[in-house]
Amino acid sequence: MQEEAWSCLVCASDDTKIALDLGETALANKFLSADELAADNEVSYPLRLGFCRSCGHVQLVDHVQPAEMFSEYLYVSSKSTTLVDHLNELADDMLDRFDLSSESLVVDIGCNDGVLLERFLRRGVRTLGVDPAENIAKLSKRRGLEVLVDFFGARCANGILEKYGPAQALTMTNAFPHIPDVDDLLSGVRSLIAPEGVFAIQAHYVVDMFEQAAFDTIYHEHVSYWSLSVMKGLLSRFGLEPVRVKRLPIHHGQLRVYIQRVG
Repeated sequence: MQEEAWSCLVCASDDTKIALDLGETALANKFLSADELAADNEVSYPLRLGFCRSCGHVQLVDHVQPAEMFSEYLYVSSKSTTLVDHLNELADDMLDRFDLSSESLVVDIGCNDGVLLERFLRRGVRTLGVDPAENIAKLSKRRGLEVLVDFFGARCANGILEKYGPAQALTMTNAFPHIPDVDDLLSGVRSLIAPEGVFAIQAHYVVDMFEQAAFDTIYHEHVSYWSLSVMKGLLSRFGLEPVRVKRLPIHHGQLRVYIQRVG
């Protein structure tokens, strides 16, 4: 009997095999009310982790439609003081390292309630958030931030470029693992980023996940579990490369990667 295989999100090889099967589970981040429990109609989805034997990428093989998970989102960054401090440190590092000024535009992809962008705004930098969750975008707007309610990709990036010009910095903290269409995402990044600009991402580090047996970080929102080698191969296809990488302890272990145009 032939073993079933799936197409890899990164290299499109049909040699992705199941590495861990967690059965069917409901979507994360939502506790049910007593009435919802009594109704017993919560939807569950397969949760299976795959490994691509061609490029080494670790990924879910079953995908829930992004609109199902992100159009109304329940996780709010500012509820964690640890995360607020962490995001403020990221903003300060980028401001100092890349000499961002009042003329610079910072675009935060998956901006949530605007904690990261607020730090840039307070330092006098132009900001724009992009987030598909209308309920969360309202929280960012209360901070005085401008937010596009949309999924980021090539179409969205071209609209931003036409209206605001190129971005000296793009940020994507914890949302990079959420994206099933990484080609569309990076096409948008490549078109929007200024020639000397930086794309800063944070993503779960697959090495930490395995070393800690952190199975609880595997759920439907986290489509990809990144290693640096796989990430470098993907970025190279879009004329991008990592220029600085830092290993972080937050969220079971992550990589912070600063990315720029090749050269």
